[in-house]
Amino acid sequence: MTEAFQHDGLFAGRMIPGQDQHGFTAFAAEPSGLPPGAEFHLELELADDRFAFLPLSCLPPAPEALRRMLSLVNLDSPSIDTLIARHVGPMLRTARARSGAAPSAGVHPMGRPVKAPRVSVILPVTDGREDVDLNIARLAIDPDFAETELLVVAAAGTHERLGGAVRQAAAFYRMAVTFVAAPDATDAFEAMAAALPHARGERVLTLSSSVLPTEKGWLSALERVSRKSGGPVMVSPTLLYEDHSIRFAGIMAVEGSDGAKTFERRFAGYPRDWLKEQDAATVDAAAPECALLPKDALVRALATMGSYMGADHKGLDLCLRLRALGGACVWLPRVTLVALDEQPRDAHADRWRRAGAMVDRWSFEDIWSARAAA
Repeated sequence: MTEAFQHDGLFAGRMIPGQDQHGFTAFAAEPSGLPPGAEFHLELELADDRFAFLPLSCLPPAPEALRRMLSLVNLDSPSIDTLIARHVGPMLRTARARSGAAPSAGVHPMGRPVKAPRVSVILPVTDGREDVDLNIARLAIDPDFAETELLVVAAAGTHERLGGAVRQAAAFYRMAVTFVAAPDATDAFEAMAAALPHARGERVLTLSSSVLPTEKGWLSALERVSRKSGGPVMVSPTLLYEDHSIRFAGIMAVEGSDGAKTFERRFAGYPRDWLKEQDAATVDAAAPECALLPKDALVRALATMGSYMGADHKGLDLCLRLRALGGACVWLPRVTLVALDEQPRDAHADRWRRAGAMVDRWSFEDIWSARAAA
């Protein structure tokens, strides 16, 4: 590789002598209209007009393969933004789209059955915790959840004892619980997608396992706002940190001097007393960690969601897609829950996460700037 390119003007002075462990990652989009079962090969042009052909297997890449690829990206390169925009970003977005089928799921009913649940509560579990019995206990003591169903989704990386803990809690608290095993789901949004076909309520409450109620009757308050709005709305309460400072009080779009929009969490980190609002207010994005919305609206929004390596941009993407479908996002200030801090289970994999965050930011801006210009 070094010998072949050391005299190329584009590489002159950029290749360090003695450092020969390098190569190329190439991305080429498939042409439209290819017949099923089309074969691919890599063509190498050799000296004296000779050619070599290497058959290629073009299967959808596994998430682990994409992460390995991301870990090889040089984040310190001065041209990293151009590299992501022209090459790495389009390549990974296409790869994710090809492997973006909804995760398969195994379903296990537990606890007390409910014939016609008023709301389906989806609780994704995406780490090694076993203590979701605390979440079930908090819901069980609230009369609002007597005629609801709870879908606990075990995504990738969950503890093998989670199912047993959920079964015991469902029986003890006499709640209608469905345990959904979705080992291929890598984040909360993929877990939601795996659970939705099994949700029987017309409305769905998405609830993170790190969000805990501080009072009773809060679900009814969200439902009243949802019904009063008439259309497909996504209603979120105020979320507080453990010290009761503000974590979520609505997300609003802010336009910069260059015309570009950024999305900011209002009053994040401020004392709770800063909130003077009481009535529901329309915002640009809700909090998917705790949100009530019609099931069919969530299904449609998730079906069109962009392809991302991580989950950081998925919540905002979901809200914008819901609004594009004619819906709205609403924040209810007077209802409060506590949202605990969580650490990703593979926090040591910092390099690919940093690269993935850069790719996701490019992808989000690329998708929504194009839609704004249309």
